Amino acid sequence: MLPSSHIADVEKSIRYAHESDRRIVFTRFDASLEGDHRDHAISYDHGTWTCDCEGHEQNGTCSHTMTLERVLRDMVQMELVGERVPALTGA
Repeated sequence: MLPSSHIADVEKSIRYAHESDRRIVFTRFDASLEGDHRDHAISYDHGTWTCDCEGHEQNGTCSHTMTLERVLRDMVQMELVGERVPALTGA
């Protein structure tokens, strides 16, 4: 039998997960995205995305960082070529 404090923690974690769009905001992380031709190293740091692909180097954005913005939605601050904008709510 689980201790009652553990049961309360599990219940709280479920509630937090359901409310993740308003409770969780990522400030920085590193990720890997499997592209069509190779894997890409992506970083996020306080609203600034970086990717190791040529497109991001040339344009300041790319399909890889846009993918993560869509997946994470309201959990990250979106950025359009150096200009921060509110996160999109649609998929």
